[in-house]
Amino acid sequence: MSTQKNDSPGPPPATPTKSLLTPPPFPVVPLPDFDARTQALRVFAQWLSSLEYRRTMAPGQPAQPFSLGEDRVFVEQPDNVEGLQFPCISMLPGRGQYLVRGLGGAEPDDETATVDGLALLVPYDYTEMVTVEGWGSKIAERRSLVAAIEVAMGSYEGTTDLRLVMPDYFGLVATFSLMERENLDDLEVPRGRRRVHLFVQMLVPVVVSARFLPLRPFVDLAVTELSLAALGEAQVIAGGAAGGGLAGLAAMGLSLRTARQVVRATLACTPAEVTSFSPEYLFAVCQTLAAQNASLRTWLGDPPPPGPLDPVQVAAGLPRFSLP
Repeated sequence: MSTQKNDSPGPPPATPTKSLLTPPPFPVVPLPDFDARTQALRVFAQWLSSLEYRRTMAPGQPAQPFSLGEDRVFVEQPDNVEGLQFPCISMLPGRGQYLVRGLGGAEPDDETATVDGLALLVPYDYTEMVTVEGWGSKIAERRSLVAAIEVAMGSYEGTTDLRLVMPDYFGLVATFSLMERENLDDLEVPRGRRRVHLFVQMLVPVVVSARFLPLRPFVDLAVTELSLAALGEAQVIAGGAAGGGLAGLAAMGLSLRTARQVVRATLACTPAEVTSFSPEYLFAVCQTLAAQNASLRTWLGDPPPPGPLDPVQVAAGLPRFSLP
């Protein structure tokens, strides 16, 4: 009997259907559409627009106040520099640096935790030397921009740092410090275009949204002992005189929670069932237990027997009640 060797190739190996780049199966944290730098420069631009600048006029005339609308303060360098209306301000980017906070990992802020399992982390701060470029058609306009900014930035809180709250960035604070200045007189001067550069050190915290496992505390109650020392014949009579229900339980020295423990241990019912019992029904059961069961009456006597009350032993000697 001859055997034939099968040299045909086997089936190709199965290709993995799941890419290594597939994200983990837990919800992905949404990424922001604006970075911390942009948020900080926005509030800085609004602050520059809120200042009242004063331009020197002819000799003998008072300085003329003016302001810059938000359409004349640019967070980035405008596309059409030739068409700018003076005076105006634009911000030129610099090289930034990330400063890690502390030696360990960032901890979530409990005050920012949300119900959907998100919390804020501040792993590092971002710092950059931003160039504030001021444009003016006259020397007086350029000078008025410099004079107002250098005085206003150092007049807050008695320090040389300007701190601005970012309402659209979780209410965090960005810090701006005026470091250097340079007046630029170049070939644009004959065209009525005079510039000044103010170098401002910006510091802003970077916020990261992270998932966290919320803590949901709960109480697991195991009935091992019934504190019914106050339940006696006088209390039973007082409870009946009070009309039963919650008032009757209170007259017997029982809280609603303790009464439910007694009934649950006696009737061997589930927690859901004992929760559905009305206070009147709970009072009737407790009253019957104290009045009819000899072992419970003995335990409630004066003095009480030593040791804790075993609900299982007590319930074994009590008559069973039909559930409503």
